[in-house]
Amino acid sequence: MNSHTARLLRVFAAIMVFALSAFSQASIETAFSVMADDNINNSAEAVTDRIASLSLEAGYGWEWNLSSVHAAYRGGIDYYSAVTDRSFLSHALTAGFATALNEDGSSRIEATALGFLRSGRGEYRILDHRILSLALSVSHEDEGVWSITGGYMIRGLSFPEFSTYDYSEHVLSARTSLFLPTRTTVIAGGDIGLKVDAATAADSMASGRMASRRSSLLSSLGAVQWRASVRIGQALLENTGLSISARYQGDLKSGSHTLASMSALVSGDELFDDRYGYEGFGWSAMLTQALPFDARLRAVWSQETKAYVSLAAYDLAGTMIATHRSDRRSIASLSWEQDVSFLPVSFTLVYEHIVNASNDPYFSYTNNALTVALALPF
Repeated sequence: MNSHTARLLRVFAAIMVFALSAFSQASIETAFSVMADDNINNSAEAVTDRIASLSLEAGYGWEWNLSSVHAAYRGGIDYYSAVTDRSFLSHALTAGFATALNEDGSSRIEATALGFLRSGRGEYRILDHRILSLALSVSHEDEGVWSITGGYMIRGLSFPEFSTYDYSEHVLSARTSLFLPTRTTVIAGGDIGLKVDAATAADSMASGRMASRRSSLLSSLGAVQWRASVRIGQALLENTGLSISARYQGDLKSGSHTLASMSALVSGDELFDDRYGYEGFGWSAMLTQALPFDARLRAVWSQETKAYVSLAAYDLAGTMIATHRSDRRSIASLSWEQDVSFLPVSFTLVYEHIVNASNDPYFSYTNNALTVALALPF
């Protein structure tokens, strides 16, 4: 046996010992849901549809004394009964690593990678997109008292049908949680997001020979936005909890790059309703009641305002009536969740009512949706 072969065998043996010393666990879950929606496109057209969704998720994880690794795949199909061309397939791959930075595990570092692909059909292929993201976070906690987390995420989105609208996003975030003896939890956080349009960045790099790198970089930033949020959770009774949250997002540099000219096709998708394209305030209240036999009942009320920075408002004839579109969206939902541990099966029933008031009549609408979902872990 030569030295090279012996070295390879030693490396292989070390890997096997390392793997065998870990606790590993596989998980598989399939889920099926049906949603009846009386306004699937969230517009004044009020197109009714029924969507059947089927998904399969398989994952595997390894755990050591202070570290863990996991990988998972999730595939799904969403089938639209009326507007069948809007049906699509989705695939997602995730991988993550976490390790403690000290013996008691109070300080941790985590890294997660994600790859996502959406594949549609017909004219709705314009919604197809790919996502690649990498997130890194560092956290520290004093168990039962407080915790703090800081993180960075880079995410790239590409649209095969409209590569002009490809962009990358960089987000720096911080969050702190405080756990009070009164059974109160306070969570406050914020982030700064930078959106870089691929086409603008390429143009800036091309012209960079005649301009400074700094000015070239600044001109390629499609938008810079800050967001802040606070949430207060309070246990009212032994099995009852109330959570109230508020959030605000504002522009440090506006510059949304959305496909506004075709926004009438479908509302709410990231290609047409980029979150960097508006500022606004939102709040929500959630009441949770634990019931006998592993059941939970949740009631949620939320409202948010959206002041769009680059979308104008038009009447139904196509005439501009305001230079900036402004929406106020209210959502009320009621859900019942039931775990059947001896099967095991998880059952969910959700009703949602949406009212969107806009200075653009096309986007003034109501929406009612009823969803029945069944999840089967193995």
